[in-house]
Amino acid sequence: MSRQSLYVLQTDAICSISKLCPKIIDESGHNPIDGPNINKTQIDEDKPLGFGAEIKIEPEIILPKYGDEGKIFFRKSVRSNNNFL
Repeated sequence: MSRQSLYVLQTDAICSISKLCPKIIDESGHNPIDGPNINKTQIDEDKPLGFGAEIKIEPEIILPKYGDEGKIFFRKSVRSNNNFL
């Protein structure tokens, strides 16, 4: 792959990821507290774009009823690695 082809693929990947991440976050229903950390990017000719995104989200805190033992429960985080065209 030539340097020019790689540059075009990388530029397209950045554009695609910047459009996909907000859509994925909105569909998840979570409230992010920071921007995504993109990793594991696959950029090859004739292959789908592959990437992983780690996004810090607001924890969902469930407070106990008055009189319970005072435990606070946190919901587990959700991770997803997807391949996109």
